[in-house]
Amino acid sequence: MLALTTYMLNPIVSALYLRYIQVGEVALVGFLAIYTISKISYGFSISYSEQTAKSIRSLIRVAGSIIVVTVAIAYLSQDPVVAASISTISILVIGFAASNLIGNIIAVIYLEITRPFRIGDRIKVFNGDGTVNDIGLL
Repeated sequence: MLALTTYMLNPIVSALYLRYIQVGEVALVGFLAIYTISKISYGFSISYSEQTAKSIRSLIRVAGSIIVVTVAIAYLSQDPVVAASISTISILVIGFAASNLIGNIIAVIYLEITRPFRIGDRIKVFNGDGTVNDIGLL
């Protein structure tokens, strides 16, 4: 689509405006892809719990939006140093935003591998005890 519009609009639109149209196309396709991926991940993770599914959907939307904006700014800047700086800052933001969720995912993987307890087991945690009702992502 990008190559087709570039070929068709190149004789009509100046190079500066053509770049803005291309960035708009990339942003539109990127946000549609983010929306689709977040809906699919929500559908897959709703079986765990609704809160987990909402967290994953939000994380995908935030991370994807940051990536799309980073690509657009890097494309517009045409300077590799600026593009690398923006990418680095964006990855740091995504990492800090996702650190809690990533930690929970690693904990669930550990629990699934080691299986220290199962649903229905009686456990004691700190000063309280109870029955395991659910083992989820959060």
